Amino acid sequence: MNQSFHAWSQEYLADTSLADPTTVLMCELDWIDLNRELQMDGAGRIFVKLVVHQEDDDDGVHELSVICCVGAPVRQGDVQRNAMFLPPWILDRLGIVGLGNEILAQFYLRDAFTEATKIVIRPHTSHFYDVQDVKGDLEGALTRLGVIEKGTTVMLPLSELGGELMAFDIVDTEPSSVVLCEGDEVAIEFEPAWDVPQAACDVPDAPAATAVPVPAEPAATAEPVPAAPEPAPAAPRQNPWRHKDFVPSYSKNDTTQ
Repeated sequence: MNQSFHAWSQEYLADTSLADPTTVLMCELDWIDLNRELQMDGAGRIFVKLVVHQEDDDDGVHELSVICCVGAPVRQGDVQRNAMFLPPWILDRLGIVGLGNEILAQFYLRDAFTEATKIVIRPHTSHFYDVQDVKGDLEGALTRLGVIEKGTTVMLPLSELGGELMAFDIVDTEPSSVVLCEGDEVAIEFEPAWDVPQAACDVPDAPAATAVPVPAEPAATAEPVPAAPEPAPAAPRQNPWRHKDFVPSYSKNDTTQ
């Protein structure tokens, strides 16, 4: 089934404790209707492909999409139908800010995807190596995410780091480019983190050559190099809930409609 929704950032939920970085959230009434239509009765997992069409500089239209899991329903009294709440990193993947942007949604059950046998990932930072139970932590995070797409970047919460989100590139997946990750039967392989240079010891040692004495020359005095200015900090994401007069368009109390 295909349906149009209005995308909101999970940061703008009145109750941010409902936020989940691995799933998208829906209004409870929409969630009930979706389970009824798919004959799920609240059991099993539902996945959704979110699509945004954007115009480029050449007046063409290109498609941005992501596949993710549908999480628990949002039971806030002021949330109307056709509101969907996305984690900020998924909004970034779709190129939208999450203030009611229109998105298209196509829903699937787990049987639509091939189960993964191998996933190759590359962490963006070597801070990842501080995790003791790397395999177990990643298995849990990838299973929560559910559907893994080759060639994408995902943000995974690692429990051993207090739920801190870390970025990983999905380098390869088997047996297909889009796979379902469930349980511990998946072989997870790693490539070096982006901030780890190639070690010189990876190059085979060259045979030793006969040393030829060379007269030493005085070392040149290096000119001091001025330090590069530090980049300005990125502007924080503004949360309109902090403004006393902000009323989101999905709210029943919106008096502008």
